[in-house]
Amino acid sequence: MTVDLKKSLAFIFMSVIILVTLVAGYIPSYAQDASTVTPVPGNLDNYVDPVTVKVHELQAQGMSNDEILQTLDKMGMGWYPPTGATWIGQQPTATELKSLPTLEYPF
Repeated sequence: MTVDLKKSLAFIFMSVIILVTLVAGYIPSYAQDASTVTPVPGNLDNYVDPVTVKVHELQAQGMSNDEILQTLDKMGMGWYPPTGATWIGQQPTATELKSLPTLEYPF
């Protein structure tokens, strides 16, 4: 290879690297948008999950466990009274429910 060809290839290579570096700043990030993230409370000492809050509200209204389970199911929430397990969305399997530890707050 001649010196001019080597210089031309080096120039093209560096131009491509610079172009890619400049364009990379304009490519949208696939990271989660901060506005869609649910903020975590700063002080978790007194945190109670939303399902437990709802369970306490329904118990205060005098509802039985079966009525509470039906109401929570309509809202896409779940509660397993023997262990205190709560969830939002997909319900754990029967095997998972039996193996879940009892609810204990770390604070």
